[in-house]
Amino acid sequence: EREGLSASRLTTARIIEQQWAASGVENPPVGSTTAAKIIGALDDGLKMARLIEPDEFPLDMFVDTLILLQQALEALEEKNAASREQ
Repeated sequence: EREGLSASRLTTARIIEQQWAASGVENPPVGSTTAAKIIGALDDGLKMARLIEPDEFPLDMFVDTLILLQQALEALEEKNAASREQ
């Protein structure tokens, strides 16, 4: 799955894996390399949007979006774990 990944994307995938492990995410909906691609595309898109509408897309929006996605993933993980316990 990691063949052909750029060094930065590979580093991002490793960081994602570490974050998932630290937060107890065992069954993410996509693999870490796919998540790294999504995060890269999100970053690129926000940079483009910031060029067009700088006041509407502050620099911290990227980090805020990553936090939102992580919280959503953790909530999904908790819901799935609760379903498995029933």
